[in-house]
Amino acid sequence: MSAFGWQRRLDDSFTVQEVVDVANDFLALWTAEDLALLPADCMPGSVGGASELNGYALRLAHRDTITREISPLHRMAAFFTKAALRLFEISDNAYGGGRPPG
Repeated sequence: MSAFGWQRRLDDSFTVQEVVDVANDFLALWTAEDLALLPADCMPGSVGGASELNGYALRLAHRDTITREISPLHRMAAFFTKAALRLFEISDNAYGGGRPPG
């Protein structure tokens, strides 16, 4: 699926679980050969929730800024950064664009 197709799926997600499901679908399409090209500290696992997705996105983004090349790492980082942003949008909308109560 193209980057635009994945972005569309993220945009069409309206719950945290839907974003997590899209992320796991994205990971399921990666071959063992593609995954082997990722740095050891960036190997993915199954994404179980928002905190795991956000943590993985941060790890990938940090590593991607160090390498600065178009690679499987960059593709993975770009997707997970977009997924983390979508989670933020969903959360922000849940609280009416403001801060959560408390």
